[in-house]
Amino acid sequence: MLAKVVQPHSDYRHKGETIMTDIAKLADTATLARLVADPKGVAIELGVTDEEGIRDLERLAYAAHNAVQAAGTSAGLQMRAADWGIVQSEGHSGLVIQDSEIRGNGSQELQQAVLNFGGDITVRRTEISQVSDGVATVQGTIEDNYLHDPKVFQGDHVDMIQSTGNAPSGKSLTIRHNTIINTQGQTSVIALFQDFGVPHDVLI
Repeated sequence: MLAKVVQPHSDYRHKGETIMTDIAKLADTATLARLVADPKGVAIELGVTDEEGIRDLERLAYAAHNAVQAAGTSAGLQMRAADWGIVQSEGHSGLVIQDSEIRGNGSQELQQAVLNFGGDITVRRTEISQVSDGVATVQGTIEDNYLHDPKVFQGDHVDMIQSTGNAPSGKSLTIRHNTIINTQGQTSVIALFQDFGVPHDVLI
């Protein structure tokens, strides 16, 4: 049943409520457990090999985790210890991460240091290292940070700061006065992707 929901370049597009409902209806608990625990393994099972398709699955894993929590049916589902550092969920806004350090342990994958599914976010004067991706958001302010020494695990591509679409009307993304050092052979220090819309109103 999962294959009916999870497709490369799926319709997830940050519509968390819809996809959470679909997952809860269409996937059994065992499948959810596998998706949440090992989205890349599920990708292999489904024959999803392109990087964006794998990222879709990882986003769906996050949505599935939230769906199960909301339903109160954890049934042994647990996120891996090193999926994301800090997440602002859909429907929330105003998170400020300031004067902090977010660092992976080097042996378990920390996919995203900061992942924003919600509204405005501020990341300021924070050091981020040993992660696959630093900050992922389509809106907010990222300033005066030090991002360095990313860590690559199988299937990763490294983006120290990334936006995967367009900010809501009237919102913008400011990336200002950061020191960003990508010591890996790929992919970017700042990436403005068009996965879920054309980026606009971005100041770097």
